[in-house]
Amino acid sequence: MPKIEVHEKLFNALLGATYTNDELEEMLPVAKAELDWYDAEEELYKFELNDTNRP
Repeated sequence: MPKIEVHEKLFNALLGATYTNDELEEMLPVAKAELDWYDAEEELYKFELNDTNRP
């Protein structure tokens, strides 16, 4: 499945809020995604998209 990386500051700015990793893991399945990993040193999230309805 496709994976995307996004910096924590940009991600939080786009959401307009700050969430813990646990909160994100609870919310992301609604968007057919999951938190693959978080690099605290580089402040970088990596999300895996789980949409099985791809052509």
